Amino acid sequence: MVLIIYKVLLLIHGITALIGIGQTFLIPLVLFLPKSGKQIRFALNLLKKIGIIASVSDYILFLTGLWMLFYLDYQWNKAWLNLAIILFFLMRINITVFCKKYVQKVYAVKILDDEFPSDYHIKVKELMYPLSFTQGLVLVILCLMILKPNFPLSYLLLANR
Repeated sequence: MVLIIYKVLLLIHGITALIGIGQTFLIPLVLFLPKSGKQIRFALNLLKKIGIIASVSDYILFLTGLWMLFYLDYQWNKAWLNLAIILFFLMRINITVFCKKYVQKVYAVKILDDEFPSDYHIKVKELMYPLSFTQGLVLVILCLMILKPNFPLSYLLLANR
């Protein structure tokens, strides 16, 4: 029974990871493709929906991950696990604080009728710096979760050097 529950959790975790990772790398495409005011409005509405899906998927990922760890009675002294959890929270802070600040600047661009605002791409490019950092964190977390590198916790804490 425990194995069945674990497999269901793993399936939910995997599907949610695909959704979460996919949207993270979809955002630049959605924001750089518009060529008119109408397309920008559509992209910004889509971005709102993507943001909601991303937030929900992050929480589902975290909760299913913890649940699986408790089911397996996993040891918390694994450096890759602790590093992945720290990076996950760093990613959420980056999204909540920095990405949100630049997304608000993109939303503040004045879109008149079907004209393409001159400052739109400037604001989107400013958003790409914190978003790229988030994408990098996602890739590192993904590598840690898949590869589960075996290095001592002391390396993570920089002790005994």
